[in-house]
Order: sequence, then structure tokens, then C-alpha cells
Amino acid sequence: MSESELKEIEQLNSEYSPLHEAAVRQDGTIGLKIIAPGWGSSGYYGADVLERDIPSAFPVGSHMYWNHPTLTEESERPEGDLSRLAAVLVSKPYFNESGDAGPGVYADAKVFSPYADAINEMAPHIGVSIRGRGRQDQGEAEGKEGPIVTEITQGMSVDFVTKPGAGGQIIEVFESVPGAAKLPEIKEEVI
Repeated sequence: MSESELKEIEQLNSEYSPLHEAAVRQDGTIGLKIIAPGWGSSGYYGADVLERDIPSAFPVGSHMYWNHPTLTEESERPEGDLSRLAAVLVSKPYFNESGDAGPGVYADAKVFSPYADAINEMAPHIGVSIRGRGRQDQGEAEGKEGPIVTEITQGMSVDFVTKPGAGGQIIEVFESVPGAAKLPEIKEEVI
């Protein structure tokens, strides 16, 4: 290695820190793709409906629970279970045709500390799913017949789930490792 290459590496070592992939950022927030256009478990979600309705149905402050409630849980405690409250949306959802994870509605959420480690560990294997109410008609989209969601009238929560029904996911980022040692120095080897 030339002396100029060694100096360049030394400069890089002094200016940059190692990176790691994480779901939860250092400030406790995560990036989300709340929902993607297309067929989901409840029907077909058109991009126009998502762009129009999701921001008002799921405003800043919307709750995010650890799992959707069962029908019994929802009946017995419609306000949700405080012990399962994992995060809240902290940015207004917006539709992005060319988002990092493809077309869909994106937002940021603040994760509560009891759930941060679990989300970091499970992020590649879980997703998010909306829970709400709306209107639908029978119809056809993308060559398939079924319920077509025409309006989302009420958002109840955006929940962490094992299998998202409509492309909801946690967006992982690369961040500097806090307090990490500098990158290892590369030294010229004499052969």
C-alpha cells in the first residue's frame, strides 16, 4: 500500500465510526411503511385511497400495539391494553410512490423502551398492520375479484404483527454505533 493510501485510511478512521443495522434509531424512533397499495388480508387498497385516507385516519399520536387484539379483547377493552402499547406515530403519514421499501404510506413512530430491544431483534421478521374501519365494494383489481376498499373512515391503531396483511414493515437503518471504537487501523503488510 502506498503512503498516500495509508494516509487516506487514517483520515477515514479518524472521521467515521463503525455502522450497525438497527430498527430503533438512537432517538428511540423507527421508520415505518404502514401499508402498501394492492391486495391485503381485508381486501384491495388502491394507492389513491391510501394517500387520501391514511393521514387523517392515523394522525400523529396514533397508538401502536404489540399484536392486534383478539375479538374478545377488543370487546372487553375497546380502548386497548396499556401493557401492550409499544409505540405512537410521531410524524404525519404520507404516501411515497418511490419509498425505500417501495410504494406505500410511510411515517415515523416513537418506540417505548420496554419494546425497543424486541423490535431491534425481530424487525426483519415482523411487520405492521392497520386496524380500522371503512367502506368496501365487491369488485376486481389486478386480475382478482374481492372486496375493494373505497374509504378508510376510522383508524384504531397500527400494530406490530407477525404477518402483515398489506405490506406494512419496519424500515431498518444503518447508524453509527454509540461509543464504538474507531474502525481498525489498516497497516501495510510487507510481503
